[in-house]
Amino acid sequence: METFVRELLPTNTEGQSNYGKKVANKVLILDNTGNTKEVQPKEGKYNGKLKKKLKNRKVMTSKEKRNKKIFHVTQGEVSYNAFLPLHHLWKEYIKDVLGTNT
Repeated sequence: METFVRELLPTNTEGQSNYGKKVANKVLILDNTGNTKEVQPKEGKYNGKLKKKLKNRKVMTSKEKRNKKIFHVTQGEVSYNAFLPLHHLWKEYIKDVLGTNT
């Protein structure tokens, strides 16, 4: 499988030299640190404003969502045919991403 992939991909000496300079023997952080639930305010003159903004943020609870029926869908509102255009759009997108014509 590796030889098949290497035959398909063009060899690029510039990419290999960039790898040697920038990536080889370096520590890479692979955790998604930017997607944490807590937002830590930075130190500085805006520290107080950011804390107030985070404290005043209101989130709807699950009970409130159920009472307001936000995600409630009745039986007659959804049909298979309603989602077919979305499915075809998704298939075209995947074909474009993968570069296949099948």
